Amino acid sequence: MHVPEPKKTPSGWRIQLRINGQSIPVLADTPRECKRQAALIKAQAQAAGKPVKKCDLTLSQAIDAYIAALPPDISPATLRAYRNIQRKRFPDLMSMRVASITPASLQRALNSELSAFSRKTVKNAFVLVKTVLETNGVEVPKKLAIDRKERKKKDPIWLEPDEIKKFVAAAADDPLCVPMLLALMSMRISEIDALRWENIPPRPEFIRTSGVRIMDEHHHWVTLAEHKTIESDRSVPLLIPELRAAIERDRKPSGKLLDIHQNTLRSAVERTCARAGVKRVTVHQLRHSFASLSAHLRIPAEISREIGGWSNDKTMNEIYTHIARSDIERYKNEMWKFYNDTSSQQSEDS
Repeated sequence: MHVPEPKKTPSGWRIQLRINGQSIPVLADTPRECKRQAALIKAQAQAAGKPVKKCDLTLSQAIDAYIAALPPDISPATLRAYRNIQRKRFPDLMSMRVASITPASLQRALNSELSAFSRKTVKNAFVLVKTVLETNGVEVPKKLAIDRKERKKKDPIWLEPDEIKKFVAAAADDPLCVPMLLALMSMRISEIDALRWENIPPRPEFIRTSGVRIMDEHHHWVTLAEHKTIESDRSVPLLIPELRAAIERDRKPSGKLLDIHQNTLRSAVERTCARAGVKRVTVHQLRHSFASLSAHLRIPAEISREIGGWSNDKTMNEIYTHIARSDIERYKNEMWKFYNDTSSQQSEDS
């Protein structure tokens, strides 16, 4: 059965079907899934021999159907995010029949959400709603207002180079030294939680990431052998002497490297920050500290990005740009000192 080729959109892939004079938009995360859904809709229409009608399900039920049609390799974290949106966002819309949802009801729901949540949170949640509605033949206006004034964005937080040295020294003798310093070498907490001792060779120079351990849509912990993006599958160099020493000190024949709950590691990082006398950071901010140190050491962003497994430039650009701004201030101060010291010297000579 012939269906048009899908086109890339900001929210995924789209095919616009024309069946019995009716325009039917089909949206999905991948071109393959988009074509599969389009073929299914077209086959159902041909079998019925009548126009495809708008969905009679409620929005919540339509989300169930949308999730059921997703490919089997969809990330558990993505499914959990979809279920959270279904349970907690847009409550007035969730109980409405899809066919009865109008631009006015969409705007009212958006206004209600914006009164309680940030624009970014609402926009991200609305992507699912929009996709499900359009998949079921509802045209969503492009110019719905999502214009809540954003609070000023906070500056990113990470450890400065001198703080990194203090943190490493404070972590060296801690029982959780290995996972803490792996985070400082750019590993995500989900990647650390998936590591097993039997996969780490003696006296390693690097550690190969081996998937992730995350919570699924039912709030059960699952370990995935593959990452969501190709960039995340990488070798992480072990450049911190204290980290290498702790690996040999704490090594076990087999089993999980992190045999505790992830929250216990988060608490350990906070205690280590306090012991080191540095600002409090999270496990994820230790990962950002790796990018910050790379910027301070003038390591090219693309190399730091590859080591850290960032799938896009956004985080790296934010950190490198922030460091560049602080360097501008430092260079301005250096130049100010240069000219003022010169002026002082001339005054003394005269």
